[in-house]
Amino acid sequence: MRYMILRGTMGRGTDYVAFIEDSRTGTTQVCQAGDTVGQANVTAVGRDGLTYEMNGQTVQAAIGDYVGGTASGAPAPSTGAAPGTAPAEPTAAPSGGAMSIEERMRQRRLQEEGK
Repeated sequence: MRYMILRGTMGRGTDYVAFIEDSRTGTTQVCQAGDTVGQANVTAVGRDGLTYEMNGQTVQAAIGDYVGGTASGAPAPSTGAAPGTAPAEPTAAPSGGAMSIEERMRQRRLQEEGK
């Protein structure tokens, strides 16, 4: 399902929730560990992404990744760090100084946490 995209996560008490957008309809679903997204079973949500199980495989998805697999039904590859771990800090802004909304949100969150 190359239309379910992890748009962000947020701490809620001691747990995290994930915001997953259906790019076909523009609607956003809020989910947590134990919920199902398409054919994927969400097993963990952390600061930087989520982990889900699908077709007997465990997949880690970073913010901006597809969740629940590809059109073929295979899990989507992850390009990010495990949930709850911080990826390496960028050394410079992307050319032109334009960052994606996900990167701006991540930078702001890290700044607010004093990192």
